[in-house]
Amino acid sequence: MIFDEFEMEKSVKLAADVLDEMYPQWYEAINLDQIYMEDSVSCVLGQLGRSMNNEFTYPADEKDYSSLFSDVADRVGDDPDVLVAFDLEATEAGADAAYNSGGTGWTTLREVWRRAIRERL
Repeated sequence: MIFDEFEMEKSVKLAADVLDEMYPQWYEAINLDQIYMEDSVSCVLGQLGRSMNNEFTYPADEKDYSSLFSDVADRVGDDPDVLVAFDLEATEAGADAAYNSGGTGWTTLREVWRRAIRERL
């Protein structure tokens, strides 16, 4: 399977729908200019976790928002179509998109998330 922008859009829609159910208005906590999906602090879940813990400092307090990751993981389960939207490395096709073809996968995933969030604002 080729994990291209079209596939990323489908995955991000599923992932954003999960966040809509679990954390209404989650998108208001996200700084669009600071989304870096390859970084656990600046990715969508990292930013959401930090907004839930105003005193967040990395890495000492990373455990303070680990329950967010656990809650999302419990809700998503092993669904690779959703997992890959949060972390390209969650699937082989996603990892391939992240590191091959010039490594444009992370940038594309960032832009797809930014579009999804703008639609909700």
